[in-house]
Amino acid sequence: MKVSKVLLLSAMILGFVVAGVAAHAPTINVTYSLVRVHSALTTAVGGINDSGTVVGVFQEKAAYQHGYVMSNGKATWIDYPNAQ
Repeated sequence: MKVSKVLLLSAMILGFVVAGVAAHAPTINVTYSLVRVHSALTTAVGGINDSGTVVGVFQEKAAYQHGYVMSNGKATWIDYPNAQ
């Protein structure tokens, strides 16, 4: 009986500590955007810099993958020379 009371008291104290820490946690604002590359079947974002330029890869219907860089909503393909 004593062990269960100690466990219950420990759980309550832990709960109050977690609630106190969570109350002072920073707020993070996140915005999601849809990224589309013309003629792509799939698109993946690899990174976004501070100015909002997006880089990533996409796959076209011929199953070839290409890199892209997107700035101000316009995507530019990036391919290694002679790549398929």
